[in-house]
Amino acid sequence: MTANVEIYRGLVGRWTSVDPLMEDVEHRISTSKGEYKVAVTDTFDGEKAEVYDVKWDGDRLQYKVHWPSTGRFIEYSLTHLEKEKVGISFKYSAQDIWIKKKPVKSG
Repeated sequence: MTANVEIYRGLVGRWTSVDPLMEDVEHRISTSKGEYKVAVTDTFDGEKAEVYDVKWDGDRLQYKVHWPSTGRFIEYSLTHLEKEKVGISFKYSAQDIWIKKKPVKSG
């Protein structure tokens, strides 16, 4: 967490998406000794993500997540919108396996 920036307690709690396809991922935000702590869990299968680089700039809570099962890395930026709503933006990397297509035969 960035030093000398006061914690905003309105972010503390358990958060999930309003999108039914993403509602299984829970972000649990707490504070300890003046710093934010973030835990991210896939409640469907219980997988816990690795969370690191938690930073608070006085306006946004930013953190990075790695999902060991898929290798996906996600960078989150969370801002308070109103009493029980936060806005969250994210960007991620993904992995896939490709296969070589057979050549197209020309007519």
